Amino acid sequence: MKRMMVIINPKSGLFFQKRHLNEKIERWIDKSKFSISFHHTEYAGHAKELALQAVREGMDYVVGIGGDGTLNEIASSLVHTPVAMGIIPMGSGNGLARHLGIPMDIKKAFSLLNQEHVEEIDYCTANGKPFFCTFGVGYDANVSVRFSHEKIRGKWGYLKSMWKEWVQFSPIPYTISAQGETIHGEAFMLNCANISQWGNGAYISPEASVKDGFCNISILAPFKFLHIPVLLYRIFFKRIHKDSSFSSFKDTHIMLSLAGESVAHYDGEPCMVEKEVEILTHHLGLKVIVSQKSNL
Repeated sequence: MKRMMVIINPKSGLFFQKRHLNEKIERWIDKSKFSISFHHTEYAGHAKELALQAVREGMDYVVGIGGDGTLNEIASSLVHTPVAMGIIPMGSGNGLARHLGIPMDIKKAFSLLNQEHVEEIDYCTANGKPFFCTFGVGYDANVSVRFSHEKIRGKWGYLKSMWKEWVQFSPIPYTISAQGETIHGEAFMLNCANISQWGNGAYISPEASVKDGFCNISILAPFKFLHIPVLLYRIFFKRIHKDSSFSSFKDTHIMLSLAGESVAHYDGEPCMVEKEVEILTHHLGLKVIVSQKSNL
């Protein structure tokens, strides 16, 4: 029998999803296959500590129930170990789960865990700190700060944060060294993507893959207010790469220079980064339970 640690972020998800969650898990998980222990996070960084404990105890799987921030903490402790991560999406955007083809219905997501189909995927680091979805500076990073204080969660809360940030945001100057070239410019936002979307079907890097060993850089240049409807359409219909204000490339090693210490986000969680940022790709460094039908 394999050992599974289930880490639950009690702040994630809607009330009806969390109600009697432990009892639901006991019903939905195949107990003939797994011995389960439950843990609830109590503070920022707790999921990372629990996942590291699972590695030390020789667990086979660590299942994260929460959003991309919770999964980032867990996965950061599981990289380059034999322990695979399971995902039950209960966050605001669920970008990683959506990219990997994991059902948004949590009962179906648990059914997928029972299949035990494990794949290895890439992850990236920015100044040594891992990200599994996106790392960004500029407008979306500032929005992540606002959203972290927003009482309304989910898509509507994020849209509210986007509008508030729009009215006062100024483009950021940057220099990027990659592919043997150096690029200078100003960006509305600059994203380094391991996966195709931020979450909720908002695609910033439609061609990104978690298997190719590359980090995709997506740069959105400043644009006029009247262009917003066109941009939103292209973001949500996987056509952002066709926009004239958009440019992209990919590499395994990227150097990013900013004007100074800046607001950034790792998988949607806001933080500060230094002026110089080194971005590296780590090929197939994380084991994840996914559907056998997933096209990664």
